Order: sequence, then C-alpha cells, then structure tokens
Amino acid sequence: MAKKTTTFLLLNLFLVALSTLTAAAVSPAVFVFGDSTVDVGNNNFLPSDAPKVNFPPWGIDYPGRTPTGRFSNGFNYADYVAKWGITTLSSLPMAKKTTTFLLLILFLAALSTLTTAAVSPAVFVFGDSTVDVGNNNFLPSDAPKVNFPPWGIDFPGRTPTGRFSNGFTYADYIAKAVGLATSPPPFLSLSNGNQMLRGVNFASGGAGILYSSVKSSSGDVIAMATQIEDYKQVAANLTERLGKKSAVVFLDKSLFYLSVGSNDVLTLYSLLNPGNSTQKDEAVVLVLSKFKHQLERLYDLGARKFAVLGTGLLGCIPVVRVAVPSYGCYEDLNDFSLRFKTATKALLEELSMSLKGFQYSFGDSYEMVTKIFSHPQEYGFTELKAACCGGGRLNAESDCLPNSTYCGNRGQYAFWDLSHPSQALSKTITQLSLYGPPLFANPVNIHHLVKS
Repeated sequence: MAKKTTTFLLLNLFLVALSTLTAAAVSPAVFVFGDSTVDVGNNNFLPSDAPKVNFPPWGIDYPGRTPTGRFSNGFNYADYVAKWGITTLSSLPMAKKTTTFLLLILFLAALSTLTTAAVSPAVFVFGDSTVDVGNNNFLPSDAPKVNFPPWGIDFPGRTPTGRFSNGFTYADYIAKAVGLATSPPPFLSLSNGNQMLRGVNFASGGAGILYSSVKSSSGDVIAMATQIEDYKQVAANLTERLGKKSAVVFLDKSLFYLSVGSNDVLTLYSLLNPGNSTQKDEAVVLVLSKFKHQLERLYDLGARKFAVLGTGLLGCIPVVRVAVPSYGCYEDLNDFSLRFKTATKALLEELSMSLKGFQYSFGDSYEMVTKIFSHPQEYGFTELKAACCGGGRLNAESDCLPNSTYCGNRGQYAFWDLSHPSQALSKTITQLSLYGPPLFANPVNIHHLVKS
C-alpha cells in the first residue's frame, strides 16, 4: 500500500507539472533507445534465438490481449511517454525545466518499482491437500473428496470446489501475489492447451513424496511421482505451442510451488518407535532421497524457480491433540517434523549449488506456525486447538460432513477441520512465505525469488 500511495502521489505531481506546460510546444516525435523495458517489438524480427515474448500470456492486458513483443503484460514506458506527450524542455525557463525533469525521473522510478514487482508468467503447483484445488474431484469415488458443503463456505459463491479448506488455499494466494488473475486450474480438469498458459495445479489431497495417506481399492491418489509425469505432458504441450526456445524462457521464469511431505511424516511416524532418534533420521533420509530425485526431474523438465513449503507443527493439529492429555501438542511428532524440514532445507541448498540456475525459496512453516502460536492475537487468531468444523472433542473426532457443526468466527480459527489449516492460517503462512524475513523464508522470500 505504501508503494502504491507513493507512486500515485508522484503520478499526480508529474501530471500537475505537465498541466503547467500546455502552452509550450509539444514534441513532434519521440525517439526511443534502450532495452526490454521500452522494446515494443524489435526483437520479433531478430533471429530465432533472440529473446522474444510474442506469445501469450505476455500482452494479456494490452488491447485485444495481444502479445506484441513488449516485455510486459500490457504497455511499457515508451507507450506512456508517447501517450502523455512529453513537452519539449528547451523552450522552458530553467527552473520549470528542472522541476519537470526531476518529477519525470521520480515518476519513472516509482513506475519502475511497480513494473518490476513480483510477476510470474505461470505457476505450477505440486503437493497434497494443502494446495489441491480440485484434482481429487476427478478421481474414483473412494478417493478423498470435499466437494460438498460446508467445505468452501468462504470461497466466492460459497462454492465447495474440492479445496480442502473453508476458502482459499496456499496455491490461490501464491497465484494472486505473483500476478495471476486466477489460480491455475486442476490438471484433471484441462480441456485445451490455452488453459495451461498461466500454469497448472497437479496437487492431490492425500498425496506424499513416498507415501500417501490414503489408498483406495481402485488406485492411489495422485502421488508426487505421477504429478511430475503429468507435468511432463504439460511441458511438452507448451514446447509444441511456443517453440523450444520460447518455452525454455517461459518455464525459466515460471514459479514451481510445492507443498508436500506432511503425509509422509504422519505415515512414517505411525511405523516408528516413539522417541527413537535413529529411526527418525533414517526415515528422513529415505523420503528425502526420493524428493531429491523428484526435484531433479522437475529441473530436467525446465523448472528453475522452486518455492517449497516445509512441514510444520504436525503434532499440534487437532486430530493429534485430541489424543494428548490436556490437548497439548505431541512434541515427539513435532520433533520428527522438525528433523524433516531441516533436512529439506539442506537438500534445497545442496541442489542450488549442484544444478546451474536452480533457485529456491524455502517456506519454513515450522518457524511460522511456532511464531503464530506464540503470539496468536497478533495474527488475529483466538482458537488454536479445536477445529472449526467436525464433531466430538475439539471437533476433531469426526470429519467435516454436510451435517457437521461449524464455527461462525472462522477467521479466528487456525484449523478448518481436524487436519487442515483454515483459510485464515493459509493466508498468513503464504504472506510470510511471500514477504517474510529469512527466519520464515530463506535464503530469499518468494517475492524476491520471482523478481530475480
């Protein structure tokens, strides 16, 4: 908001300055020199390996939604300078000339901070129920689904979309923050190639890196390995549509968002002896060796910018708390999650050093939730233990079903049902991932990752 206000004020000052010059001679022509910030199509006529952006979604906000070759979603500096008719300064008194020139420079600098804000041409989402936006709706009937009320009660139109939330998820907030008008569609809903141009969501409720929390008689939910193979199809389609070189640039600038691992931690923990550190470490190595191969596979298929959300305080979710005396957190499970997220963070650092161009932002959900739970009122939460929707103690002894009771003050609940974050908690965690300090997002936050 501060940046918008500053830019608005500078724009007004600049327009006021222009208004004082209406009696002066307007320049008969503008000659433009520079780089991609003012290119209006020259690169379209260069050899095929020159950088080009003459394909959707570039130009999505240009008249006719036309990809003209401008390195922008719409107009650039050159267009606005030409449109506003910059007045010749040579005929002006020195004081007025200097003032107008300085205001112009300040305005263009402020405009630059907006045009270089975090914008990504596409977002590709992988993971579990925390980011599934409807893929499970298309799976066999015994796969986990939440496409019925009161799920989605806070989604526009009170629509149960298949999101495992009362409203929006991490994926939705990430997409909006990086410049997308809508969240990428579920892979299983795609009907034509145009739907892939702003990204695709491959996530599936119940999925894991190595394990899934649910196995149905007619097949598993969409595990990470399958999600990556689905992405391979999309990458091939994009290459066919855009051409190899343009597709490489497109994917290079796109964001790959992953929220996965919690189901692996929960499934593995049920197989371990409580308190056995050796077993915990061995289990972490087992899963992360697989995750490493999956990240390398995505890299081989064109991914370069990775945003990975780590596992959080899984010992504090309602379904776990309800089995603990006084409804406290199960600290041994939290310890396992801590080991898992620490090793995930180290894995990403390792890959950034071994794979050329590999960039990442690790969202430390463990530290975020620790901070939120330590100072809940600062973040607007009043209920950290109980689920909003469900039944029994803490509303965590039964699933959230059409006949379940649910809370009215959902924005103050950390959990929507017995195991999933509320829309409010998802939004808070996403904001900290996008703009937070290194404690929450490192080595850079997602905003900086997308801008890089």
